[in-house]
Amino acid sequence: MVYYLSRQELAQGFDDSLAMIQAVLSQATEADYHRPTVNPKWNVHDTIAHLAGSAFGLLATIDRFLKGGGLPSEFDLDYWNERQVEKRRSRTMAELLEEVRQGHEKAKALLASLSDDDLRVRGTHPAGGEVSVAGVFFLIPQHELTHLADVAQALGVELPPSVSRQDPMRKDRLWWRLEDVRAEVKALAASLSPRAVAGSRLREVDGTGCHSPLGCRGEGACGSGVAAYAGGTHGSPRLRPGCLQ
Repeated sequence: MVYYLSRQELAQGFDDSLAMIQAVLSQATEADYHRPTVNPKWNVHDTIAHLAGSAFGLLATIDRFLKGGGLPSEFDLDYWNERQVEKRRSRTMAELLEEVRQGHEKAKALLASLSDDDLRVRGTHPAGGEVSVAGVFFLIPQHELTHLADVAQALGVELPPSVSRQDPMRKDRLWWRLEDVRAEVKALAASLSPRAVAGSRLREVDGTGCHSPLGCRGEGACGSGVAAYAGGTHGSPRLRPGCLQ
């Protein structure tokens, strides 16, 4: 994926995302935080807890890119996401939002400190697929907007068209179909012998990562305009390689 945004535009994305998150939650009550979302495993509080931890995780991804490291073979994004949410279940919404803000400030400071060459370094995103450092900076707030659409839907809050462009019913139908596909591929992978896959790169159909959610300016970085879940706990319409476009 190639990104043609300036540093200023990348930094502005963090400010815009935080302002939108705060606006959506501004009238929510404590009871509202327990409302379920289209992701059957997360309620509103869980979803914001996920966002509170995800920016820091993706900043660690940038550090890995710059050091030339690959994605550990044993890394399980579903497990990592659930751990981050579980660790934050007792935190208040105010604490979670402050953590989101701190993650944004750290990201903007890192963005300002990197050279142009640094921004062009590429690596493997935790959700799969190759992306540049600049691309990770772009994807952090875009990832947040995808989940924010779920929160807004749960709270009955209307988002601007640039953020909420998907048909929620279509999203719900896609969830179940992609869950079926994911299960089928896992069953196939389990049935193959090591010799059958030797020398090949078997990649699981797994939607546990957000690459380029809503508001990706139509570049189709990953599922623009169709914020469907593909499995696990995390939402993004991603069938590897490629995505729903």
